[in-house]
Amino acid sequence: SSSLDSTAYEAAEKPYLEQDCKRAIQSFSNYLINYEGGFFSLNAHYYRGQCYFKEEEYKKALEDYAYVIEQSRNTFTEVALLRASEISYYLKNYPKALEYFLNLEALAEFPANRSVAVLGAMRCFSELKKHEDALAYADKVLALEKTEPTERQEAHVVKARSSYALGNKALALTEYKLTLEMANDALKAEALYYIAELQFDQGEFDKAKEGAFQLIETMPDFQKWKAKALLLLSKCYWKLEDV
Repeated sequence: SSSLDSTAYEAAEKPYLEQDCKRAIQSFSNYLINYEGGFFSLNAHYYRGQCYFKEEEYKKALEDYAYVIEQSRNTFTEVALLRASEISYYLKNYPKALEYFLNLEALAEFPANRSVAVLGAMRCFSELKKHEDALAYADKVLALEKTEPTERQEAHVVKARSSYALGNKALALTEYKLTLEMANDALKAEALYYIAELQFDQGEFDKAKEGAFQLIETMPDFQKWKAKALLLLSKCYWKLEDV
């Protein structure tokens, strides 16, 4: 009966309200077994998911959040989408993460969650090599009211890589120059290399040679980019007949 269902749920919820997640996981699981399709199934799945998340049992948390998302829109939908998208991205399931991020973007009532969704979608499009969508979402990230400097840098990197992949070399050069102003370490090495390569492609062999030298001399730890710069440098010398 509904009164038994209600009493059973209240007992199941008690450890959760006492912030005892290990006991709450067990009590919610018992409720869901004993009252399959019960009146409080949505709550039980959501709160158990929150506990699994807290306990870092992410795959189990994802199953509960997925249940919540599959129901008609409810008070838990937005947080469930936020968590499910983050977990899926963490587990490198980029197609599923993208689906959740786009759903979150569409229905987020909190601006912070919409920002997370836009940033996450950009990352997924980039990982999935959907370059035109990645470019569009990088612009969306840059248009957000509140972003961290690292997130803006990431958006410029995505724009640089995507425009390069699409053959838009002018935009790639612009974006790699912006990346260079912000970046350190591997991203700086990448930006230096591609700026030099793009200058080489434009016939600016002296500038390309200078950039390749700068990379080789100032960033010797980044072997991949150093090796590419050495090859580019030899092509510059050949073009300048400076051998």
